[in-house]
Amino acid sequence: MSPRARACAGTRPARYAAIVPPGNSHASVNRFIEAVNAFSTKLAAGIKALHVPPGDEATVADNMRATDGLDADGLRTCGSAGA
Repeated sequence: MSPRARACAGTRPARYAAIVPPGNSHASVNRFIEAVNAFSTKLAAGIKALHVPPGDEATVADNMRATDGLDADGLRTCGSAGA
C-alpha cells in the first residue's frame, strides 16, 4: 500500500465518525446528508488520485464510472434539493 493510500485510509474512519447523527428535525437530517455527501465526495476524489496497480485498470475504471454515475444521477446532492 502506498503512503498516500495509507494516509487516506487512516484518517477517513475518524472523519466519518465525526459527522453528527441526525436528530428528529428535517433541518438536522438535511445537515447530516450534506455532511455525508461532502465526506463521500472527498473520499471519491482521494480514491481517484491513488495509483492504479498494473492489471487493475479495467476494474478501477468500472468503479470510477459507477462513482461518477452517482454524481450524474444527483444521488450525492439529494440533501440539498429544496425543503
